[in-house]
Amino acid sequence: MEKISFCMIMKNEEKTLERMFQSIQGKVDEIIVVDTGSTDNSVEIAKRYTDNVYFFEWCDDFSKARNESLKYATGDWIFFLDADEFLDESVDLHQIVEGNKEYEAFCFIMQELDQEGKISGTIISSERLFKKGKKFKNAVHENITPLFPEKVKKLDAIFYHTGYNKSKPELEAKYRRNEKLLKKRLKSEGETFEILSYLFKTYVMRDKYQKAIRIFEKLEKKYGRQLTSSLYFTRGYLSFLMGKINGSDRYFFKAIEKDKKNPDPYLFLGFFNYKKNNFQKAFSFLNNYLDIIKTGNVSNVEYETLGKVDEALYVIAEIVLGSGNISLLERYLEDIRNLKTYKSAFILGNYFELKGDLDKALTYYMQAYEENKNDGRLLNSIGVLFVKRNEIEKGMEFLEKAISVSSPDLRAFDNLATIYEKVLGDSEKAKEILREKGKRR
Repeated sequence: MEKISFCMIMKNEEKTLERMFQSIQGKVDEIIVVDTGSTDNSVEIAKRYTDNVYFFEWCDDFSKARNESLKYATGDWIFFLDADEFLDESVDLHQIVEGNKEYEAFCFIMQELDQEGKISGTIISSERLFKKGKKFKNAVHENITPLFPEKVKKLDAIFYHTGYNKSKPELEAKYRRNEKLLKKRLKSEGETFEILSYLFKTYVMRDKYQKAIRIFEKLEKKYGRQLTSSLYFTRGYLSFLMGKINGSDRYFFKAIEKDKKNPDPYLFLGFFNYKKNNFQKAFSFLNNYLDIIKTGNVSNVEYETLGKVDEALYVIAEIVLGSGNISLLERYLEDIRNLKTYKSAFILGNYFELKGDLDKALTYYMQAYEENKNDGRLLNSIGVLFVKRNEIEKGMEFLEKAISVSSPDLRAFDNLATIYEKVLGDSEKAKEILREKGKRR
């Protein structure tokens, strides 16, 4: 069996290092660690898992540090993670290598986790497992070389990333560091397509939108035909972020023109048309997005929205529920159930209410309520359902909650006012509630 060497670089990673090491136990044959200047307990933690801990003076170059770690590897294959990442327990690295002899490198699925440990996004990573003999290049956004696309395989194997679970100052420091290294490369290598592309995305992440636009315009002028689907998508997304929704669609269409298997622009064209009340177009684009995701028919490593299936399903459900076409929603019920979120429970509650099964509707609404007690629309729906069940006091309790949250459902004011006037005969209270509605618009 071929030997796998795990090679990593680190600096001040004591908060997440133990988790990462635990995730690779029994999956690699040796562990190589190169420290670039830790002042916390990172080195002590690393030495619990390996004797192969080395030191390298940081020189503003990630590739040089990573290549230093490769020098000490004795395996046939190299696998690497960062300290803020960890491998899914189901992944068998040796099985991947032994079962795919014709490949020289493998891309994994990287799932972003939020502070609660929930998946907040999914992308296809760059190559994380590769044959020994290759080296890293580039001071930042480093990748391996030489590499031929036909020798790279995309896997379903998952690792998790928590690197964005940082404070705003910590993230800003990270982006600022990357900008500094990219500008250093820009000075020595010139305005290459790769450097400008990374600089454009860095400015987007740092909320420096005007700088990002200027870099994109330079990319278009200098490298026109080379612009990727991912770059066009990011430019459209930037317009979204700037509130210029009407200017975003042309970039999303260009992204599709460049790569019809890129799911990202379909998702945002769905959102774009939903906001414009073009529900039929929104429904079509969102289904295109789901079809690409379900078939796994994505074609590269740069996609941003693989973890947004839930949002696509929520919007589809809103469109279908709004149309009253219950039978159409049934096509999506299994996927919605599998999400197991408060929003999915809310949608299922809506579905069963429309079907006339008030008991099941209430069960799902209350499941949603246990996870989110501040959603005005949910509170209004629960209140209305209790009224339908002739549980007036309970209904009023939830309608009162619905008008008290920071983002109330304005329909709750009408519903509560109607109960006071028609059921309780209190017209003055009904008028008071409607006056309050006017203030909250």
